[in-house]
Amino acid sequence: MNSGISFQEASSTSVELQLNENKKTNAAELCKLFCMPLDILNGKASETTISQFVQNCLMPLINTIESALDTDLLTEAEKAGHYYFVFDTSELTRGDFASRMNAYAVALQNNIYQLDEIREMEDKPPLGFNFIKLGLDAVLVDPKTREIYTPNTGKLEKMNAEHLTDEQIRAILETRGRHWIKGEHGYFMGSYSDGMPGGGAGGGVPGGIDDENEKGAILKGTYNPADISKAISQEGTNFVTKDLNNPESLYGEMIEKVPPEKDWYDIKAHGSSDSVKIFDSVVDSAELARIITLRSDYHGQKIRLLCCDTGKEVNGTCVAKELSRLLGVKVKAPTEMIFASNDGSFKIMSEDYSRIGKMEVFGND
Repeated sequence: MNSGISFQEASSTSVELQLNENKKTNAAELCKLFCMPLDILNGKASETTISQFVQNCLMPLINTIESALDTDLLTEAEKAGHYYFVFDTSELTRGDFASRMNAYAVALQNNIYQLDEIREMEDKPPLGFNFIKLGLDAVLVDPKTREIYTPNTGKLEKMNAEHLTDEQIRAILETRGRHWIKGEHGYFMGSYSDGMPGGGAGGGVPGGIDDENEKGAILKGTYNPADISKAISQEGTNFVTKDLNNPESLYGEMIEKVPPEKDWYDIKAHGSSDSVKIFDSVVDSAELARIITLRSDYHGQKIRLLCCDTGKEVNGTCVAKELSRLLGVKVKAPTEMIFASNDGSFKIMSEDYSRIGKMEVFGND
């Protein structure tokens, strides 16, 4: 050591050590008071810790300040016009690269963000690609211009503000594989195939009359007495045949999940404008009225027909209108096909999805 310099070991007294411990304890207690993680002060904060800090410590204060700014600085007209103050905390909760990419992937897949919006959040230049996925994994729609682009055909078409045109529907959706044949008075007379892939697409399972035995011979008045007897005596009014080998029976499972409506008596079956299919028998309005009145749980309630097309008037009449006349009660029924979903909801629209239907009410109080 240099001349005149001596070494003395640094040490703390027990009192100084106790004071240091008191400082640490006081810091921890103050952090608890403001819901602040101690690691924030120690410089050891992780992404999870920072997120907790923002959520538990900052957000209550931020919300209070935002509410005060809204109250004191905005006019009533501005508040009614949906103006408000908000702090941008996105940088505090930005997360690491892997977490952001996973979140972006989910947002992109579910059409929450567009690709260029994500690039903007990452400070990247835009690509000018403003399309989002419409469906079928090959059809794109621009939400601003309402243009539809189909990559596999190279077509760019304009979406109608209310519904797609027939040409657009044919270009986007699969052609239905079977054509249903109706005989005299609209009664079902079988079907034939055009060799195209079958199936309806969209928001549910359709409940139209789709019987297709070899001869297609379901004629007016040829009921199966066993079907009628079962419809009168069984518990519940779901009259769709349960058959695991028949896709038609899936409608029965879906329509059964539709919740009841107060003061309305439900009939759940396949239908058309002039008939209802009771299991494997197609019946007219008069026979349906007889079945309903013979059931022990019917006491003159209003009737809701959850049967396709039964509220669609053809030549001034339909199943629902005739049933209302025969029973003297209100009857409501769909004017188009019913597409039932697994969550208990249903939509009413034409088979080609070009028309939106409704539940039409017939009869007076």
